[in-house]
Amino acid sequence: MKASNVNSTLSGQYFVAAWASMGTAAYGMRLWDESAALIYDSGAPAVVVTFAAGNWTYLGSEVLVTGRRYIWGINKSLGVGEYLSLNPFTMNCHNDGTGGGCALGVDYVNGRILMYSLANTAWTDQGHRPFLCAKLLA
Repeated sequence: MKASNVNSTLSGQYFVAAWASMGTAAYGMRLWDESAALIYDSGAPAVVVTFAAGNWTYLGSEVLVTGRRYIWGINKSLGVGEYLSLNPFTMNCHNDGTGGGCALGVDYVNGRILMYSLANTAWTDQGHRPFLCAKLLA
């Protein structure tokens, strides 16, 4: 989750969520849609969105050996058991060149989430790229 952190082993917790329900309960309530696809199972753990924003603030850039690292931030302290949604960051950051992959970092000391782009150029206004936090309720 941290840009250019290629020589370290990252640690932490994660979970994988899907926008679909799985039949996991031995009893309880299940709902199906008109095409008989399962849409809810009372035994499946729920993911609850705890925070949503899209107001990235451009913080500046750093010169690298090749290109630059552009940095944006959102003021958000992660709570206990709170996770970041990585889906919106699998796309490149907006720029007028090529490349510009996105990465995320957590600045625990200053209570913010950082978005990085490694590129030769980048748009300082990244628009409203959605940022979500969620908790897994078992």
